[in-house]
Amino acid sequence: LNLTPYLLYTARQDEFAGISLIIGDTVFSTYSNRITHVSELKERPARSSKIEGLPLTVNLYAESWTMEDLVFALLFGLLCGSSIGVLCFYWLMMRANPRKEILTGIKQNQFHVVYQPVVGASDLQMRGVEVLMRWQHPGAGAIPPDAFINFAEAQQLIVPLTLHLFDLILRDAPALAKRLPPGSKLGINISPGHLHAESFKDDMRKFAASLPPDHFQIVLEITERDMLNQREATKLFEWLHLEGFEIAVDDFGTGHSALIYLERFTMDYLKIDRGFVNAIGMETVTSPVLDAVLTLARRLNMVTVAEGVETPEQAKWLRDHDVNLLQGYWISRPLPLEQFLNWQPDIHLDRE
Repeated sequence: LNLTPYLLYTARQDEFAGISLIIGDTVFSTYSNRITHVSELKERPARSSKIEGLPLTVNLYAESWTMEDLVFALLFGLLCGSSIGVLCFYWLMMRANPRKEILTGIKQNQFHVVYQPVVGASDLQMRGVEVLMRWQHPGAGAIPPDAFINFAEAQQLIVPLTLHLFDLILRDAPALAKRLPPGSKLGINISPGHLHAESFKDDMRKFAASLPPDHFQIVLEITERDMLNQREATKLFEWLHLEGFEIAVDDFGTGHSALIYLERFTMDYLKIDRGFVNAIGMETVTSPVLDAVLTLARRLNMVTVAEGVETPEQAKWLRDHDVNLLQGYWISRPLPLEQFLNWQPDIHLDRE
């Protein structure tokens, strides 16, 4: 009788905590070291079985909440909580009307810009910045750029949102001109929805004319995951080059059309996605791909920019493989204007 629970455990019935054998009014139980009367049984059995043809009943007892029960209940609660949270978020967003929220955000100056320095790989001197837009919603807090940009594109608001970005840059331009040397790169993300808009050329002319004269080199960054109208884009890129703008293909290697972009369009910069940079020093399938990308960029006379550089080892590898420019948290996080104006690089490479 005392070994019976262990037999149950061996049979993976570990939820059971005891057993009793009832013969008539007499009970043999793991809860007592003596024979007891059936009236003394206080525990309620989890399972009970009466043996036919014999005056014998077998009761099995279990803990009401086992450790596995608690773990599963906790996981189930977390899953339900997360699901309800996501559903509430989407319900609120649908009810809030993203179009109205974006327009309100523009009018109430909820959007702001941050600047991430870009440095030369050989000397680590600042060559320019990438301008990034952020949205601090008064109710929802910080909204990720991918979310509100996708909302803006879906609601046909990407043009006014980009024009607002231009206004924010122009407001900071005089201070930026004092911090950045002449000829510094000013990287700005452009959506295909704006690139193919009728007002695009006028928007770019007005923006360039409003900047401090002959100080910044505007670089339009276009993510290759986005689809472009080939015929229109080819003419637009030719026009942009004639107007003095430069073009970068952003997040190269993450989309469906990387090589097609380089084949069809004339680009000035190739921005290597952080996924390739993170693979440096690891034997992964992306390692030979990065080598091939760098070789291709050299053959096309494109300036290479590595995004997501987080360690000096990555920076050294990229410099040794003739990458031109570096960008990432190892150099600096994206900074608000006030912090950027006071930012001083505290980075160096071991040249041995």
